[in-house]
Amino acid sequence: MRKLVEKKVSVAELFYDLIFVYAISRITTTVNYLNHDEQIPFELLGKFLMLFLVFWCIWTYQTVFSNRFFMNRLRDYIFIFIDMFLVIILSQAINPDFEKTFFTFVACTTLLFLSILVQYVLVLVETKDSDVRRLCQRLIVTLLCSITLAAVALLTDSGIHFWLYFISILFVAFFPMVFSKTLAAVPTNFEHLAERYSLFVILLFGESVIAVATTISYQHISMASVLFYLIMVLLFAFYMITYTTGMNHHMETSGLTMIHSHLFIFISLNLITVLLEMYIHEPIEPYFFLTLLFVGMLMFFVSTLVNLKVYQKSGIDFTFKSFLPVVGILVVTFIAMLFVIQHIATTMFLLVVMLLGCLSYLRFIGLTKISR
Repeated sequence: MRKLVEKKVSVAELFYDLIFVYAISRITTTVNYLNHDEQIPFELLGKFLMLFLVFWCIWTYQTVFSNRFFMNRLRDYIFIFIDMFLVIILSQAINPDFEKTFFTFVACTTLLFLSILVQYVLVLVETKDSDVRRLCQRLIVTLLCSITLAAVALLTDSGIHFWLYFISILFVAFFPMVFSKTLAAVPTNFEHLAERYSLFVILLFGESVIAVATTISYQHISMASVLFYLIMVLLFAFYMITYTTGMNHHMETSGLTMIHSHLFIFISLNLITVLLEMYIHEPIEPYFFLTLLFVGMLMFFVSTLVNLKVYQKSGIDFTFKSFLPVVGILVVTFIAMLFVIQHIATTMFLLVVMLLGCLSYLRFIGLTKISR
């Protein structure tokens, strides 16, 4: 069994995270549009999901590398700060018309994955540990395949290059699950990994609060804005209670469930925020709004509870059957919302009641308060 030393999130890592929060705020602009049917076009929703996957991949690969191998060396900081600048350029290349910025976007993505590949090559050259070498070799091959596909996409015409690039991102995102045993042989510092993901979620909640602020005028504070704020506070409480009181942060694990579940937490949290902001500001089609909001809420709760299921502390008996009460609360609430969807304040009040019910369920299973 490998001995894991205590590791805290560094200031450089937090600095690195900030540019990704900016990137996500840019991604949000891709869905701030309603068509003549007062719906977000499915093409824009697809681009929104694609962009989230790209930035999640880049952030996750660097985060997991830092978790295992960041040692406060000069070269570690050089790589982080170079990557930050590339992410800034990548963020500026976000455009609903993907063809306009395709070359810049794909080139930056390729350079970022190349940077991470080089970091793994350096570890491979320096280490004699057979498990670490095997891990580095497989991740290098994964990154190299993705980089090659993306490079080919840059050289092909517009009829096929998007799909080549999309395949390259799907490959780099999910192929590591194939060699999960290799990843588990060099376990993450799970306390550091969980803290890193939770801190990023907190930053996203900060973006949600900014969205609440856009619905408030100093001359008038509507009930919908107050309820919007309460919804985000209660979602934050649900996430943090499961994270701080329900999860064992000292497990020896590859962290794959933590990593991939947070892709859906990031997407759902941003989607919920965008939808509620538009519901207050824009004439969004009510049943379209309700359908997407249900998907977002279900995604958020299931992804959060999956982490609780996989990484639960001893003494907590959370099984797959334990998901049913939360799903039941969601379904009943959204059925009720069908009858009041034209009334913004009433609809959002029902969401507040739903979230209070979900928090009460956490208390029922023994998770009582946010602790740190």
